[in-house]
Amino acid sequence: MDGHRRFRAGASVLAGAAVIGTAWFWLVEGFSFVEALYQTTTTITTVGFGEVRSFDTSAQLFAVVLMIVGVSAALFTLGGVFQELVEGQLLRYGRRRMDRRIDRFTGHTIVCGFGRVGSRIAQQLASRGEQVVVVDLRAQRCDSATQAGYLSVEGDSTEDDVLKLAGIERAETLVISLASDADAISTVLSARVLNSDVRIVARANAESTEAKLARAGVDHVVNPLSHGARRLAAFALQPAVADFLDVVVHDGSLEYRLEELTIPAGSP
Repeated sequence: MDGHRRFRAGASVLAGAAVIGTAWFWLVEGFSFVEALYQTTTTITTVGFGEVRSFDTSAQLFAVVLMIVGVSAALFTLGGVFQELVEGQLLRYGRRRMDRRIDRFTGHTIVCGFGRVGSRIAQQLASRGEQVVVVDLRAQRCDSATQAGYLSVEGDSTEDDVLKLAGIERAETLVISLASDADAISTVLSARVLNSDVRIVARANAESTEAKLARAGVDHVVNPLSHGARRLAAFALQPAVADFLDVVVHDGSLEYRLEELTIPAGSP
């Protein structure tokens, strides 16, 4: 349980114990409301001021239970407060450390969106030795990316500041795999302003947005639905050809693979 949830749970139990204690002393033991509230407070806090009135056996037994529950809830709540403070400090330290590591990246790849598709993209890139920085709006996905070994930035990729934290000005490639095509277009426009030379690859969720992404400045637009349909049709109509292409472009441990090599001018 994280510190925030622990604090809320402890505070709820503590408040419940205070209400029940006050009601008991007021309605059962015959104290006035102020006396009941005062007696409950001194019992839970164990300050040792004594009883407002003489306790009979039932009041003594109830006071024992109230002290145990109240002190336990108070300690549990304080533990949640300290846990939240410590976790906050650790998160801030980890965030600063991650930011410094990202600042040292040059020519890296930024993956916007760490869902089912984005996580596989990051995995494929990392397996080829690429430096990957993940950007996602959801904290849970950023945590998953960090646990998988990637540097991550939590935030909206449509915001310039978030892209800057990911090192867009020094990045070589930007891969956009977002659920919203509108957010993808906005991310492309922001990225092009911050780094006109970055290569942008974007996922299109609808055929109608493929042309819009291209006009926004995307170098390569991929529609998984269209590509998947073509692959299924290829296996249905030309299974031998499709199998051959799988062999030569497979990214696993097969013997054959197609690679792209840049031959500079003057190369022997």
